[in-house]
Parts: sequence; C-alpha cells; structure tokens
Amino acid sequence: MLNKKTFLLITGILFSCATIFHLLRIVYKWEVVFAGSVVPSWSSWIGVIIAGFLAFNSFRLRKE
Repeated sequence: MLNKKTFLLITGILFSCATIFHLLRIVYKWEVVFAGSVVPSWSSWIGVIIAGFLAFNSFRLRKE
C-alpha cells in the first residue's frame, strides 16, 4: 500500500509528464485527432495550466 508521500510523488511526476507533452505539442505543432475530429492546439494551453498546477501542488503537498 502506498503512503501519502509516495502517492504525491507519483502523481506529481505523472502530471509533470502531461505538462511536458502539452508543451511539446505546442512547440512542434503536433496534430491530435480524436474520434475523427482535430483537437485545436489552444486546448494544450489549458492542459499546460491545469496539469502544471496539479504537478506543482502535488510536489508542494509532499513537502508538508
């Protein structure tokens, strides 16, 4: 069973990876197609903000 600090470390790493992938999509202009529709690139900015916020808070809560 995971303790709280290990859980927060794992979630922080996963959300950091999600943030990096969203940034890479913006920088390299990768196209994402979901169910036959192209996902607009501006949605990755929302992903960067939300995933970055969650990663930051996961690491911050781990220190407490």
